[in-house]
Amino acid sequence: MKGKNFLGKLSVLCLMLVVLAVGAFAVPVELTTVKVNGVQLTPLTVNRLSVERGTQLDVEVRVLGLDSADNLELEAFLSGYEHNDARRVAAYSKVFSVEKDELEVKKFTVDLPGDLEVDTYKLRLLVTDRNGDALSQSFDLKVDSPRHKLVVKDVLTYPQGTVKAGEAILVRARVSNEGEKDEKNVKVTVSVPQLGLKQSTYLEEVGSDDEEQTEELYLPVPSDAAAGAYDLVTEVAYNDGYRDAQPVKTVVNVVAAQKAKVEEKAEPVQVTVQTTQPAPQPAPAAESSSKLRRGLEVVLLVLVALLVVVGLIIGFSKLKDDEEDDE
Repeated sequence: MKGKNFLGKLSVLCLMLVVLAVGAFAVPVELTTVKVNGVQLTPLTVNRLSVERGTQLDVEVRVLGLDSADNLELEAFLSGYEHNDARRVAAYSKVFSVEKDELEVKKFTVDLPGDLEVDTYKLRLLVTDRNGDALSQSFDLKVDSPRHKLVVKDVLTYPQGTVKAGEAILVRARVSNEGEKDEKNVKVTVSVPQLGLKQSTYLEEVGSDDEEQTEELYLPVPSDAAAGAYDLVTEVAYNDGYRDAQPVKTVVNVVAAQKAKVEEKAEPVQVTVQTTQPAPQPAPAAESSSKLRRGLEVVLLVLVALLVVVGLIIGFSKLKDDEEDDE
């Protein structure tokens, strides 16, 4: 009987030594109060705090020092986000220290992405130092999507970034639906208020967890627009015009149109030119024509004379022949 009591006491003693050994290396703090969005949370309960994706978690943690500790960090995070390798759903405190029986209050925000899947997550709080064991607590959160929510996902412009005065900006906007409901007859407006430019179009429907892109919207920049940076504003109205998405501003640089170069006018120079009037000369063509005509007339007269002579010769010859026949 005494042996059993001895063994029992020895086991309790060993367990206490193990606990003390572990406790000696644990972070000597306690999380006394945890609030999210003003609601106090209790670990290991079945109740879940419902929050909406695309919003912020305002986290407040009260840390009680069980002993003096230095180089402490507090982290709040959610695991399981699809794009966690590019964007962590987490927030961190600055390095801090506590004294025994001292209460530190840490406040920070955790951004919930708009494309975070609707599900139940654990909000994990982790207190660590350089080489001690971490202290952790977990709280259940139910992440829901809002009933209605459209966001401007992207704005595409051509030319991109810079446009010349007198030319036009072509704009396409991509709209994402992060709400529960499909949205119909979504009005998208792009404008450059400083230049008085504005164009609108409609998207027939943007389904829940889906995206749609507008047609090209044409914004002609005035030719006399001053060079500088202007805000291209993209706005979205939906749910029968009762709701508006957060406007998105895109900077567009306008370059002044090039003016045509004006040539410098030279001073007029007065020049006096003396000329002598030549004597009129007969037109060469008329003179040649007159000579040709006279030549033709001479030839014609010669031919007529020859014909007359030949006629006379023939006549005399014939008359002589007739006389000889009569004898």
